[in-house]
Amino acid sequence: MRSVGNTPVIKSKEIKEMFDNPKRLSSASFVLLYKKSESRGVAFTVKKHVSKNAVMRNKIKRVLREAYQLSETSFPSNCNYLFIGLKAASQSSPNVVSEEMSEVARRVNGK
Repeated sequence: MRSVGNTPVIKSKEIKEMFDNPKRLSSASFVLLYKKSESRGVAFTVKKHVSKNAVMRNKIKRVLREAYQLSETSFPSNCNYLFIGLKAASQSSPNVVSEEMSEVARRVNGK
């Protein structure tokens, strides 16, 4: 099974379930959908309207994955997370996006 850091990537079936009544938080670089589960899982996506260019969409996903690895421990372990990348992530470094993720993780912990 593929993983990002120590977190496994969730399956497409679980991703579809994420859109049924998820909790949603956003920042400048991404939108986070999360839902309670028995263990932690993660997925990253970028919609085609953000960039028609696949190279740019893949760059955004790479930045999000690297930022998640830097801030992975700040997320609760009983949720699945779906990060939807925004265009601003392509202009940001993984360290900046990681700080945004840590802030969003604090908001997830607070709810």
